[in-house]
Amino acid sequence: MMNEKGLRETKWVFLVLGVSILVVVLLGYLFLLRNNKPQDLELYSQTINLGEISENEKRDFKVSIRNPNRFSIDIVRISTSCGCTKASIEDKYDSIKLMPMAIKIIEVRIDESMHKKGDIIDHEVYILAGKPLSKEYKIKVAGKVI
Repeated sequence: MMNEKGLRETKWVFLVLGVSILVVVLLGYLFLLRNNKPQDLELYSQTINLGEISENEKRDFKVSIRNPNRFSIDIVRISTSCGCTKASIEDKYDSIKLMPMAIKIIEVRIDESMHKKGDIIDHEVYILAGKPLSKEYKIKVAGKVI
């Protein structure tokens, strides 16, 4: 049988061990919270270089966008800076939600019939991501009408 002194020492050992485990668990939790901040969406091309394009020419491009996070992100809106440029998500019947680690394709169509010879093309495609990012991403479209 244990004497009173041995019993007290055993209680202290368990108390110190319990507090140590609690501190390690809390530090691990804080580390995970800190490293779980939302990361930016990854655009695999931030520039579409048309080079020289003739009047009335139409071109189609595809740009991949990836969600590197562990949670889904809604794409609130996709718009363009000029009526000659159209952009949309490839899956027309799918909600515009980027699931964790998923890649979606943004289709971009350039119709230069609205521009005349010699015009410099300097347009943008805007992708607005919802919470928690609440950020706008841009794809630059550049070229010259010949």
